[in-house]
Amino acid sequence: MKATILAVGTEILFGTTVNTNAVFLSQQLNLLGIDVLKHITVGDNKKRLLRALEYAFEDCDLVLSTGGLGPTEDDMTKETIAEFFGKKLIEDKAWMDMMSSWFAKNGRVMSENNRKQAYIPEGAIFLDNPNGTAPGFILSDGGRTIFVMPGPPREMQPMFTDHIRPYLEKLQDSTLYYKMIRTVGIGESDLETALIDIIDGQTDPTIATYVKDFSAMVRVASKRKTLKEAQDVVSGTDKLSKELAESNRKGIEDLQKMMNDLGEIDPGAMNLGGMPQVSQTGKPGQATAQTATGAEVKAQEEAPKEPETDP
Repeated sequence: MKATILAVGTEILFGTTVNTNAVFLSQQLNLLGIDVLKHITVGDNKKRLLRALEYAFEDCDLVLSTGGLGPTEDDMTKETIAEFFGKKLIEDKAWMDMMSSWFAKNGRVMSENNRKQAYIPEGAIFLDNPNGTAPGFILSDGGRTIFVMPGPPREMQPMFTDHIRPYLEKLQDSTLYYKMIRTVGIGESDLETALIDIIDGQTDPTIATYVKDFSAMVRVASKRKTLKEAQDVVSGTDKLSKELAESNRKGIEDLQKMMNDLGEIDPGAMNLGGMPQVSQTGKPGQATAQTATGAEVKAQEEAPKEPETDP
């Protein structure tokens, strides 16, 4: 399965809102063994959103959409998706009654534009939202499936966890496992050069180099039918370990010499054992091997903004 993550909201394009939803959803889909091919952000504009949907489904069978489900006129995600799939919007009476009851209980009068939030495309699966007034939905047609969620993370994340993840798990045919290895004293270009023969000949597992927190990292990943199969493949990368050990040793020796010249490090404290060792200190001359079954990206705090839906 291949997926596009679609974010709808002019506030994201303005830079007033940080799209942490894309980070969260990429992490979750990777855990499920679903390939994320694209991140798309589009403003609150019907024509551009229709073009974005065409592009999203161009090479993906799944689209996960966030944002644009509020009560105002510029919230048009639901209406545009209904048009894209050729569906009518129909009222969910239970949700309309729930909203009316909520407003009355809180001493408020529900405005007319809130009523649009009780409508979803015909044939869609309704997704409850206990944290706001905008429900989500799942719509499938012609081998294409879209999962539509509200934009605020406090609403989107529970909806994904409670409804969409279980739905996707039933479709899951593989799982991803990877290991992140941190090196010290060697740049990404030199690291890739040392591993290029392995990288050029890779199939599964796959190997890639990155830079994070001033260190060159190596990611070793495998996608297999079961987690154990993927773990066994990643653990059995002996050739990579040998190449990486030699690269890391040279980097540590260079760093040791530099630090010794500065008189700021005890040579006996250096780790020259070859393969990176787990380090809790992060001191120069040490490397960290990290293992994870999902993405390691840390979501940033979302920039303050007005909520898309009522509490």
